[in-house]
Amino acid sequence: MHFIKPACFAILLALTGCSSTDYMTSSSPEAETAKDSQSNQAVSTLLNHAQQAFAHHDLDAADGWLMRAVQINPTDPEIYYQMALLRQAQGQKEQARQLVLRTLSLNPNKQMKQNLNNLLLQL
Repeated sequence: MHFIKPACFAILLALTGCSSTDYMTSSSPEAETAKDSQSNQAVSTLLNHAQQAFAHHDLDAADGWLMRAVQINPTDPEIYYQMALLRQAQGQKEQARQLVLRTLSLNPNKQMKQNLNNLLLQL
């Protein structure tokens, strides 16, 4: 029975030597680019799902897809623009207005700025 304790100690000692400290090293630029690409692809997919749900008048589902997208990329102006359109369709004009202003603060492209200004005129 005495040989079990040293054997367990040896196994534990061997396992602690196998631990990794990769969590302390920074990611390579290639890894960051791949991660960004995956995030962009995920957001694009979620936006497509939201637009399809919106087109089928399933506003709750559209909201769910957009909420997931904003968790992945909280600085994507397209997400907030789509959320503004959704809030307008739900009759929540003040929330839609706030989302338009948020979208404008995220430096959207020229076409989106025009769309946002048109949406503001409707609210």
